[in-house]
Amino acid sequence: SRLLGSWVWLGLFAALHRVEAAGNEVLVIYNAQMPVSEAVARHYARQRSVPDSQLLGLRLPETGTISRAEYTSAIEEPVRKYLVDKGLAEWVPDSSPLPQGRKSSAKNRLHLIRSEIRYLLLCYGVPWYIPHDSSMRSETEGIPAQFLRNDASVDDELALLPRLGFNDPIATSPNPVVGATNAAQIHPTNGVFMVTRLDGPTPEIARGLVDKALEAESRGLWGHAYID
Repeated sequence: SRLLGSWVWLGLFAALHRVEAAGNEVLVIYNAQMPVSEAVARHYARQRSVPDSQLLGLRLPETGTISRAEYTSAIEEPVRKYLVDKGLAEWVPDSSPLPQGRKSSAKNRLHLIRSEIRYLLLCYGVPWYIPHDSSMRSETEGIPAQFLRNDASVDDELALLPRLGFNDPIATSPNPVVGATNAAQIHPTNGVFMVTRLDGPTPEIARGLVDKALEAESRGLWGHAYID
């Protein structure tokens, strides 16, 4: 995981709960190259009252991996542009100093100051892994050698989108809301999107997660839970 902090899994549970409760705060992202991916996205949107304007189809590889360059051009930039063009979010230039020992190659760092979207929901078919790219060189200082790597999950990289250019793609990045106890603090304007997935081994299983959640909400949820 690129984001440092112990809140991540609790954050995912919180995100799933809130995503179900507030469809107008969700951007649903699917792979436009895969009809089954769009079908999963639209099924979720219908059931959770997500506006059509908050469904975004991206032309992505039909694999679980995507290169760093492809991630930037095919996911990161289009997601940010879409949010800006639809009036759902606003970034401004930010020249504030980076934490000690951190550098950024970005000429213009951007900071999110307004966002109608709190959650990014990635659907079946969206790549999940960015492999290590040995051609990249770090500008980060004081980071232990074992952390000087640039492979990452797509989900973690998108979580950092509110502070574009502040995070060296090599090494881990500090979580801006670690330790937050107020759900309102976990907001994009405080430096992090909540990112979750509607996924599974098959599109049918991914769709089924929506239906099972709705059934649990109407009939109640009971049984044993085992947490390792």
